[in-house]
Amino acid sequence: MEVNWFVNTTCNLDCPYCFRDRHAPNEDLARMTDRAHMLIDGGATRVTIGGGEPLLHEHLEETLRILKEGNIFISLHTNGTRLIPRLERLAGLVDILSLPLDSTQEDENVILRGRPYLKLIDRIQQAASPAFILAYKTVATQVNADSIPLIHNVIDRTPFAYWKVYQYRPLHDGTRYRTLCDISDERFDILARKLSAFDDSRIITVDRLAGHQ
Repeated sequence: MEVNWFVNTTCNLDCPYCFRDRHAPNEDLARMTDRAHMLIDGGATRVTIGGGEPLLHEHLEETLRILKEGNIFISLHTNGTRLIPRLERLAGLVDILSLPLDSTQEDENVILRGRPYLKLIDRIQQAASPAFILAYKTVATQVNADSIPLIHNVIDRTPFAYWKVYQYRPLHDGTRYRTLCDISDERFDILARKLSAFDDSRIITVDRLAGHQ
């Protein structure tokens, strides 16, 4: 059984397409411990940890340790901005680190992530590989659709497990910037065909019907 667990809603970025519920309370240690044991007892085999930004949660490592003691495969989805100083503490607790990269053009990253991202990804690749398995996710919008295929050159510098490219979906607070982010089904289909030309089974495109999982 696979489970997605959003451990907090707090985040240090304010991405315009983000669908998270920004108003839900963060879980304390007792609640997180109870939930981790519940997942183990319920037969979970893989847990994807997200947020918010999960590295902002003060009890993250304690929770991950419980899950690993239950032999659960852990995928940690992080924006990466707080990752490098935490790598030593995360060693042995995380099976896959999933990172965002929306463009090879920094002006587009600033629009979609509020900051440049290419140097950060490069530093993480150098610091985390090969000790950690990396994976990547991209949200396709009308801002970055044309530059997304070039991302393959960046992420392929080190081994990676997968690259998921999601079509923007206007959910929750992500509807605030629908005019900026919305991408038509036709344009996303064109992008998906371009990505399929890489003939790389690690590339997974997820349209708005399949959902953001």
